[in-house]
Amino acid sequence: MNKLQSIYLNVINAIVNVDGVFDTEFGDDIQYGLKNYIAKYSLANDEYWISERAFNILSEMEYKEPFRRSSIYKIKDHEKKWGNSYKKLFIFEHPIPANYMRSWIIQSDRKIESIKNILCKTDFVAILTQEEDNEIAKDLKSSMPKKWQLGDSPFARYENTQIKIMERKVKMCGAIKR
Repeated sequence: MNKLQSIYLNVINAIVNVDGVFDTEFGDDIQYGLKNYIAKYSLANDEYWISERAFNILSEMEYKEPFRRSSIYKIKDHEKKWGNSYKKLFIFEHPIPANYMRSWIIQSDRKIESIKNILCKTDFVAILTQEEDNEIAKDLKSSMPKKWQLGDSPFARYENTQIKIMERKVKMCGAIKR
């Protein structure tokens, strides 16, 4: 866990430990904000997983590690070279959707060690092409397969697609993009 992740852990802990915070008329807004902090916790990681296709495109474009988040986030396919017609070419995708992490944290005993344990077990971000992201089944866009449980492959949503995740992570730097 790096320094920024430690800060996000403390923010998440503070939110979930406000007595009755989710039972107010603002509970849905608080849960939305909590989900964003959870997502940012993972995005603050110094290394991301990456699909083989995304890595090959970045290599062809002569990008080198560490990859700057803002640079990757802004790349558009202006030449229609990769079939994406002027749209952002890449997405930072959470293999385990943040709404799952939020639910587990809320249902936990909400002690900081429990929250940290959940975040450490779900701390995954993958760089995918937009086309790969579109290959994820519609019913799995923000959910995991029915029998999936914490500890199973975090890439279960990718397993019935052509998305191949490299065996190593890539180094990241720069401001977080969400």
